Amino acid sequence: MNRFVIGYDDGPNSRRAVQLVSRLAPGSDGLVMLVGIIEPVNPLPGRTARLPAAVRSAVRSRIAAVNAELLEKAKAALETAATRLRDAGWNTGTELLTGSPLPVLLTAARVHEADVLVVGARETGGVERALLGSVATGALNNSRRPVLIVR
Repeated sequence: MNRFVIGYDDGPNSRRAVQLVSRLAPGSDGLVMLVGIIEPVNPLPGRTARLPAAVRSAVRSRIAAVNAELLEKAKAALETAATRLRDAGWNTGTELLTGSPLPVLLTAARVHEADVLVVGARETGGVERALLGSVATGALNNSRRPVLIVR
């Protein structure tokens, strides 16, 4: 097992996932692909139609700024994690994608031909997990590759 895809969101458990993989011996062809996934903020199309043009413009501008900030933070976090893995001897790539995390992550694991999909478990439970689901649980239940969940 030399090819890992790590779903990376810069949370404590995804940082632990990077730490865990960085301690493994990479081998000459070892590869870790760090996959960050952002869900862009989108305006509610029907809700803004009644607002004055100046307000709509301000809302669109603010949403664009928030999305740009999300993108920059995610890029920086991916690069920090990639540096740690490279320092440990791993060939490392990063990929920043947009969309719903679980299907995007499963697709990335397939595309990058991962031997193992690594995800950090989020500290959610109860109602939040029921409403939002869990990427880790979804990966475990839907991945065609072995899944390593890090806590």
